[in-house]
Amino acid sequence: MAVDRTLFQSVCTAAFLFTVFGNLPAPQNVTIHSINFKNLLQWSPVTYQKSNVCYSVEYQSFYDMQYKKHKPFEKGCRSIRITECDLSNVLGIMVGYCLRVRAEYENETSEWTVIEGFEPHKDTEIGPPLKVVVKPRLDMLDIGISEPVNENDNTSMGDYFPDLAYKVSYWKVGEEKKTESVNTNQKIKTLINLKPWTTYCLKVEPVLAARKTYPSSIVCETTMDNGRVPEWQVIALLLMSIFGVFSVTMGIFYASLYVYKAVRYSCLPSYHLPEHIKEYLEEPSLNSKFLLPQARSLSEESFDKLSIVSGTRGSFDNTNVDLSTDTEMIEKQPVEEENQAIGDGEEEDKGLQNNNKNCLYGRTQTWLDNAA
Repeated sequence: MAVDRTLFQSVCTAAFLFTVFGNLPAPQNVTIHSINFKNLLQWSPVTYQKSNVCYSVEYQSFYDMQYKKHKPFEKGCRSIRITECDLSNVLGIMVGYCLRVRAEYENETSEWTVIEGFEPHKDTEIGPPLKVVVKPRLDMLDIGISEPVNENDNTSMGDYFPDLAYKVSYWKVGEEKKTESVNTNQKIKTLINLKPWTTYCLKVEPVLAARKTYPSSIVCETTMDNGRVPEWQVIALLLMSIFGVFSVTMGIFYASLYVYKAVRYSCLPSYHLPEHIKEYLEEPSLNSKFLLPQARSLSEESFDKLSIVSGTRGSFDNTNVDLSTDTEMIEKQPVEEENQAIGDGEEEDKGLQNNNKNCLYGRTQTWLDNAA
């Protein structure tokens, strides 16, 4: 009995040791990570007393599982040493799959670890925008967003998800707690009414209902002037404009006056009134003696008697000259003087007319005098 008991204990111990150290364990913590249809099956490494453990991954669609039950699983990765298998190029976007992985060592294999119900279009996560470009414009920031793309064929994720939008979060440098955000479904967004000459930082994150998304890296940019002119500058510019217009107008006026005077005095002779006429015009009541006499013939003058007084009183004393006999002789001299004066005036007028014709202004004055 003692021998049988000892034999039984030995067999149990050998069976236990074989169970612990002889069987190849299956992979644990198997997960599928899919971002922008980049499908990676990952798991934890298998701990085994022997090294050089390999792994194999297989997949099968739900359709084949339901309608083609005898169809074997397809190979995804075979005999790989890393704990990751890229299934991006073998899985369809709109198809559901069953995935499984096992450990292998020479002729030994572990049990399959199965993941059921993976559908790329439903389960993939949306990565950050491919590129975010920020350009300052006055007190605004123009943001250009490049959509994330399919990792396999560079197709925009917006083509697969029409409802894809973006959340723009921005804040002033050093004031991360005062973050503001706006949503947009466009690739271009402008942040307005920002503080001039201030540095803002922002990030862009895709938004899709019931889907995990990843934000972009942080981008910082400084705004510029808002383009508004201060009121005092507007007033100063207005005053300067008024002063400039006034100065130009006065300059043109005085320049025109100077040119007019120069042309006038160069084309026309200057006229000067005699001094006694000027004095009469200033005080006509005190200078009546300078009035020109009215033209009257000597025949109209009345003289009773003309007396000639000489130093020799005896010869011509009481000598009377009868004016009626010598009227023609006395009148002849003033008439000749008058005719001579008229002739001199006509010659002077002719000289003036010739002078006036030498310039445009003179010809115009002559025409006006003739018209009058």
